[in-house]
Amino acid sequence: MGWCLRYLLLSIWVPGVIPLAHGQVTTIAEATAWIRTEFERLDRDFDRSLGQAEFLVRDVEPAVLKRDFILYDGDRSGTLSLAEFAAVSGLVPPSLRGTMSDPFDDLVTAAVAALDESYDGWNQRPRELVNAHTFVANFLGSISPGSKLFVTGRILRQADQDSDGRLSRSEAKHFIEQQLGYRWYGGPPLREPTGRLVRFDWFLDVDTDQSGSLTREEFDRGWWNRANLESDFLENDRDGNGQISYAEYGHPDSKQYFDPIEWFRGADQNLDALLDAGEMFAASDDSRRQLVASSFHGFDTNSDERLTLDEYRLSLHANVNFSWQRKPVDKNRDGRLSYDEFQFHSFDLFHLQRRYFFHRLDRDADGFLSRQEFAFQSRRPDGVHLLPVRGGSSRLLFRDPEFPHCGWPVLSPDGSSVLFHRRRPDDATGQIVRFDVESGESSVLTDGLKPSWSRNGRRFVCTRETGERGIWIISETGDIIERLGEGSSAKWSPDGQLIAFLHDNGLWVHHVANGHRRCLLERDQHDYQNLGDDIAWSPDSGRIAFVGRTTARSDLILLKVDDSTWSTRFQFPPNQQLVGHLSWSHQRGVVFQLHDQLRDAKELFTLGPADQADPMPAKWLSSERLWKSACVSPSGIWYTAISED
Repeated sequence: MGWCLRYLLLSIWVPGVIPLAHGQVTTIAEATAWIRTEFERLDRDFDRSLGQAEFLVRDVEPAVLKRDFILYDGDRSGTLSLAEFAAVSGLVPPSLRGTMSDPFDDLVTAAVAALDESYDGWNQRPRELVNAHTFVANFLGSISPGSKLFVTGRILRQADQDSDGRLSRSEAKHFIEQQLGYRWYGGPPLREPTGRLVRFDWFLDVDTDQSGSLTREEFDRGWWNRANLESDFLENDRDGNGQISYAEYGHPDSKQYFDPIEWFRGADQNLDALLDAGEMFAASDDSRRQLVASSFHGFDTNSDERLTLDEYRLSLHANVNFSWQRKPVDKNRDGRLSYDEFQFHSFDLFHLQRRYFFHRLDRDADGFLSRQEFAFQSRRPDGVHLLPVRGGSSRLLFRDPEFPHCGWPVLSPDGSSVLFHRRRPDDATGQIVRFDVESGESSVLTDGLKPSWSRNGRRFVCTRETGERGIWIISETGDIIERLGEGSSAKWSPDGQLIAFLHDNGLWVHHVANGHRRCLLERDQHDYQNLGDDIAWSPDSGRIAFVGRTTARSDLILLKVDDSTWSTRFQFPPNQQLVGHLSWSHQRGVVFQLHDQLRDAKELFTLGPADQADPMPAKWLSSERLWKSACVSPSGIWYTAISED
């Protein structure tokens, strides 16, 4: 209520207050009195409105006043009411000026109307409660049907703030306003009635532990103003408890505000109350200049190549609750950006605003953004590398834009060649490639995925998705030897006696000598929904590492081959998933890629042999690249690894 009263006072007369000079205005009551006094001084015909001639009497350059008159005449009536005049720049400090109509108000109104319609006239039954989880699931489904969005604890808490499992209409409306970037729970709204916006993008970038407050360590590490770390922290830590809450950060008197109205006025060099691309580009910081083209592409409603103030305020450039200036990544390398790829932060925030922006930018309505519609990053094709274990520079063995996806690299026992698979975008088939280390030549051996050398290097095993699907043994020259049967992710044991593989949500082995199959772990012996993407043999061929996944967690498991006993080696939190290739060596233990879903970040980790050790980032590989898989050669001399850069 306090935040609303602050601005309500600007539209009424406060009796008994003596008007002060502009420079003395420091409170909302003083601002209200000063604005009223100025308005009455300018209203020479006493009609309770200001015409342009009356407005031009102010002691400001006439061209600026003419432009401002257009900007603040929100109803286009040709006059300024007291409420419109109260929003005029320069009368009082920005935090004390009056309410200015926000084009996002219409978006909120439309979204709430759609909400009421979806729930059969919920506005007619305001006390009715709905299931919180179902509401959020339906909301995410409507945002992106068929996408990978799912209900997380974070987004559920945004909706159900009292954690009672039920939502009222007012709670649902509050949630919709959050998702439109209008507010954040706790503290002031992200969009002030004055038109100013909280720099929430800075807050998110510094709050790396996602706690909703900034610790001193986070502040020192991530604050943008390096020259004033100490003074800025003390100024924002208003209660002196050693951390900065959002309420403190977004206090109206703080410096963490962006004023799109003032920015627009400063950028409008020809004072025509419009922005052309040249004006907008010249006034933009380097980091936000790539948003200029998309602002005109998506928000220039009448296509006159100029933006009005309202058109600008709707654009990504004018909004700072998210780091919209960060270029999203074309993750599947298909040359276009899907909605799921249209991401600017890993947090579950502002889905509805993001969908609105995507819709406005997608001018041809094909469900994707081209480079002409929005600037995004291209992901380079995966690179297959060879690196010495004892340190030194890496050698790039393979990279091909036609086959950007590579995986499962493995060196032959004698170190002379590397096997890996390559895929085109949206192609699940794959090809097995052999690279000769000495000659530098590569050759395609067969269709397939996830190769694994035999002990002597004369054969390999792989999974094939064409023809008769399943596990196949192939010769080193690419000749088909035999099909072992159904299954996937096959790995040859280091001693050459067994081939382990996944099948029917269980773990199996094939005895090479006699061809018999044996199930080590059947599907009814565990409660995992699936057993991951890969398996790895211990160097002594005595154990197998694999992943057990549920919707709530991802476990790394070790199983003894001789007696089929198994134990959880490490249990990862819900937001972290083990993905992709697994390898196991004497030097590094189990190596795997970990996907942190909250940060949308992937990193290669290793888990050594010590029972109590925690996973450690694979710092033994060069930090210049993002590695998604790595394997040590049987000789222990080389790594072969794949970069995802």
